Amino acid sequence: MIKRWHRNGAVQGLKSRIPFKGALRRLKRHYFPYTPRAGNDEYYLDNALTMARAVRNAGHPMRGVYLEIGAGWTPVMSVVFYIAGYDEVVLCDLDPFLDDEGVARAKSLAATVIDDISAIAGISQEAARQRLSTYHYQYRCPMDLWSIEAQSVDLIVSRAVLEHVPIRELGGLHAGLARALKPGGLAVHLIDHSDHFEHRDKSISRVNFLRFSQRTWSAIEMLTATSQNRLRHSDHARALKQSGLTLLHEDGRPDPGALDALTSLKINAAFVEKTPEDLATLTSLFVLKKTCRA
Repeated sequence: MIKRWHRNGAVQGLKSRIPFKGALRRLKRHYFPYTPRAGNDEYYLDNALTMARAVRNAGHPMRGVYLEIGAGWTPVMSVVFYIAGYDEVVLCDLDPFLDDEGVARAKSLAATVIDDISAIAGISQEAARQRLSTYHYQYRCPMDLWSIEAQSVDLIVSRAVLEHVPIRELGGLHAGLARALKPGGLAVHLIDHSDHFEHRDKSISRVNFLRFSQRTWSAIEMLTATSQNRLRHSDHARALKQSGLTLLHEDGRPDPGALDALTSLKINAAFVEKTPEDLATLTSLFVLKKTCRA
């Protein structure tokens, strides 16, 4: 039986192989502005505020150079951190999603939580609004992490990015991020461990992809031109601890719905040694610090 996620994946795979897709994407955005799915705005804002609080709680002065990996369509997180005090914003992507409409939308969204941002940063709402009006950024696309000067960045963030990095490339990415950070700098990562096909097809569970073998999953990734490494919270925690940075904080809690789905899902042998709680953790937050000059 063909499910919606099968159809959506096939269409996505075909679209990714269209020549001049970047120009076509810009043309589409011109005539049909990007419309987020219901609830996305609140979710993005909540993520941005959660990460800003984590940086504040880690004792970071919230100033200097901010680097975001995978800024996407609506760079609301960078706007929040700029308002909070960072002087220079550098946004990186592999594909050119960002445009003036996306930036304007991000600023509009950040304005709705200006009181929360001012409280996190310890500044007045008037000062926060003034900083919002002066938001600016550098855009580096396609991203070349190794072109960034060593020990030049105060804060590195990623939101819903690390789950898309192929396992064989994760070590190199973490090494590049550690190299870019100044001593005392932070890296903050929010990771979405859920099956992203479920985002558009609610007939499947958020852990549906755990039933596939790696061979089958690799074929699905190839056909749909997507990448989800399916690593769980414990896997990312292990990789981050090997990055050369010091882990200050980690948070990841099992999702009740995912735990329930696992009771009837026949998971693949690759995941059977992991606990249900690890498999059902769908969101992780990691805060790391560079404590040496290496």
